[in-house]
Amino acid sequence: MSSAKKTIVILVGIIAVIAVGFVLQQLAFVLPHLILAIFLGNIFSPLIDRMRKYGVPMPIIIILILLIVAAALTGVAYALYLGIDSVVQNAPKYQDRLNELLNSVNSFIQNSSQKLYGKSVDFNWQEMANLDRISGVAHAIAGSFVSIFGDRFLVLLFLIFVLAEARIFSVQIQTAFTNDHALQTLTVINRIDKEVRQYILSKLLINTINGVANAVIMFSFGVDFALLSAVLAFLLNFIPNIGTFISLGFPILVVLLQFTSWPMIIIIISLLVLVEFVIGNVLEPRIMGHSLNLSPLVVLFSLIFWGWLWGGWGMIMAVPITSVLKIVMQNIEALRPIALLMSE
Repeated sequence: MSSAKKTIVILVGIIAVIAVGFVLQQLAFVLPHLILAIFLGNIFSPLIDRMRKYGVPMPIIIILILLIVAAALTGVAYALYLGIDSVVQNAPKYQDRLNELLNSVNSFIQNSSQKLYGKSVDFNWQEMANLDRISGVAHAIAGSFVSIFGDRFLVLLFLIFVLAEARIFSVQIQTAFTNDHALQTLTVINRIDKEVRQYILSKLLINTINGVANAVIMFSFGVDFALLSAVLAFLLNFIPNIGTFISLGFPILVVLLQFTSWPMIIIIISLLVLVEFVIGNVLEPRIMGHSLNLSPLVVLFSLIFWGWLWGGWGMIMAVPITSVLKIVMQNIEALRPIALLMSE
């Protein structure tokens, strides 16, 4: 291929990527719901196969799955709504305690800078750490999660079509392609189903354990917003690396603002950090292994890209989506080098 043709191909590729990104961003009001429905359909496909073996009619199976999904989405949405509303209402009563903590930090910085540099450094913490502003930001961020749970009807509508199409999809593939191409296509699809399902189910189990452990600690010591903290621990830990720090930050801040006894504060925070450490470094590697085989750098860029497109939900679905793209590239000769670069 001549250099001119290579340049044209590269330019066309760049334009195509920009165009796809623009379309994905414009369809942000509906695509996350569709992808969530596809992932849910993927999770329930073994259950569908088992129930069909026992002769359960497909309409009954779809209704049962829709009821399960609707109950789960409603429960999470309701817990998030109540928790966020409680945070917004109770934020003013914690402002004095926050100012006290920030004054202590400011005094420490001033004394340390005076000793080290001969002059004191002062920060305007009160302006940056106004709880009214913080709660407003938290409300906006959490709103992106609540919105998709709130749009249950759209998710359930998509899920109906996904479940109905799943049982005839393999037949359609075999009809549309020749035998060799049909076999190759079905092999790729089955691999995607297996790896993504393994990842999602493993994360569901791990995050449920994390959320329950978080709730037990918070309720045991009477920490405020325990239910919200547990739900955030469950949801945010779907976001690799970053989600762990965010999910820990909220309960730690609440503990610092609610309690004045430093031994109690240290005990609660230590338990929360210990749970995250054990789950993230002991339990998760044993359950997850290297199921999706993605490079950490690829995971980071996928979080940035899908987060930019679709906000918090984009970050939650970034890893499964990127894994699907990698598996597809592995089975296309020209794109195989890119798939190898994406691998861990």
